[in-house]
Amino acid sequence: MSKPVPNCGHCAGSGKITYDRPRRQEDGSVIWVKSTENCHVCGGSGKCR
Repeated sequence: MSKPVPNCGHCAGSGKITYDRPRRQEDGSVIWVKSTENCHVCGGSGKCR
């Protein structure tokens, strides 16, 4: 009998991570934009590997 795979601790099982990413404007200033991407720990599955 196999145990169920636990949720990924890095993204809390959501499979997605939201973080602020710097983006350079045309005038040279930098703004921070929210970026949502697949969790790099679980690959977006939401479950530990």
